[in-house]
Amino acid sequence: YVIECPNCGVIYRSRQYWYGNQDPVETVVRTEIQHIWPGVSSMLTRPAYWVPDQDIQSCCECQREFSPRLSIHHCRACGQGVCDDCSQERRPVPSRGWDHPVRVCNGCIQKSGEL
Repeated sequence: YVIECPNCGVIYRSRQYWYGNQDPVETVVRTEIQHIWPGVSSMLTRPAYWVPDQDIQSCCECQREFSPRLSIHHCRACGQGVCDDCSQERRPVPSRGWDHPVRVCNGCIQKSGEL
């Protein structure tokens, strides 16, 4: 058995003459799910205009500090970190590649030019 990755080359090769080689799909291969965002051509997990999570300490709208109980959400229009309360609206943002309704912060809703 030989398993090849298009990016890495050979990632698994069983011994050619060893009797009892197990099928690598059952013993070696693991499934990995990656989210691909609309408007992003490469295999990134999030668009480049989003502020990185480690740089976000509080909601850009209400200034509440984020904690394990208060999740960071990203506005699809501006990319800032917002809490759930400040990003209840869903709107298409075609300028960023989002043609279907997505999470948008209250500030971007008020600024009609952002959408």
